[in-house]
Amino acid sequence: MSKLLHVNINAKDWKKVAAFYEKVFGCVQVPPEKKISGDYAADLTGLAGSDIEGITMTFPGDPEGTQLEIFQYNLQDDTSSQAINLTGLGHIAIDVDDIDVVTDKLLAAGGSLVGKQIHRTYADKPDLFIHYVRDCEGNIIELMDRKSE
Repeated sequence: MSKLLHVNINAKDWKKVAAFYEKVFGCVQVPPEKKISGDYAADLTGLAGSDIEGITMTFPGDPEGTQLEIFQYNLQDDTSSQAINLTGLGHIAIDVDDIDVVTDKLLAAGGSLVGKQIHRTYADKPDLFIHYVRDCEGNIIELMDRKSE
C-alpha cells in the first residue's frame, strides 16, 4: 500500500512561507522545527555542505492527512524558472471553502495570480471553481472550490 505523506516546498525564507500558509490556508506547524545538517544532510541530498531547516505543517481539520513540508537550504539554486508547464512538479492543489475569500487573503499576504478563475458546471457533481495562483515566493497553487453557487 502506498500513501502520499507530504509535499515539499524549498523556500528562500522558510519562516515567511510558513507564515503565508498559516495566514491564507490556516495550516498548523507541527513541532519541532527541522534542522538537518552534517553527513546526514550531505548523504541524504547528495549536496556536500548542505544544511536544511524548516517545518512540517498540517491542513486545518486534517492532522493525519498529507502534510506540507517547507525547507530552506543554505545552498540554494535559483537558476530555474517556475512556470505552470515546467517539466516536473508543477503545482499543489488545495481544496478551499470559498475561493474568492481565499484569493483575497492570498493577495493580501503577498501572493499573486497566474490566470483567471474558471467556473465549470457538471451534471453529476457540484460546480467547480478553479484558480491558479502563486504563494509569496512564486510557487504555484491550484485553488479548488467544489460547491454549488
